Amino acid sequence: MANKIKPPVTFPVAWRSAEVGIGTDGNKIVYPEASNDDKSLTSFGGTSFINGVVPVAGSDSNFYQVNRGDGTIPALVSPVPTLLPCVNRLILAQDSSAGTWMPPSFVLSNAKGQAYLIVDLCVDLAQPQSVSGTEVLTPSAEIFIAMQWADTEKLAYLRTDDIAHGHHAG
Repeated sequence: MANKIKPPVTFPVAWRSAEVGIGTDGNKIVYPEASNDDKSLTSFGGTSFINGVVPVAGSDSNFYQVNRGDGTIPALVSPVPTLLPCVNRLILAQDSSAGTWMPPSFVLSNAKGQAYLIVDLCVDLAQPQSVSGTEVLTPSAEIFIAMQWADTEKLAYLRTDDIAHGHHAG
């Protein structure tokens, strides 16, 4: 059976997303997507927090890093091949929260193995907070359900100026 597993998918650099998220600060429901007094728990069409994803050097496309323009690397992604040729499970790690993609997160690819759609369930259990001038992780509870798609000209009509959930990485 192991010989039937395909190589991991490859990721294009540019991504957009649509997300629904809700959280709690321990006392009330909060909306991580909200800006100002907006009570929205969604974002649509904005730049995804995985925008800038590139292979980690020397990993043979088994690990990817999310690069920011300021030189930081706020997240790592690893595709895990399955018996289905165009489907990989996904693993995510972030630098500034305890967020992770939970099963059944997956990525779909075309016949050439190029990823074009991610469906993920993200759970953040800690968030950064400044304590006496030092950033520390503090308990939190947030759940996000998202779809992310390769930002191609074919899908340009889905772009918006919305700011997508940044997992505190963007």
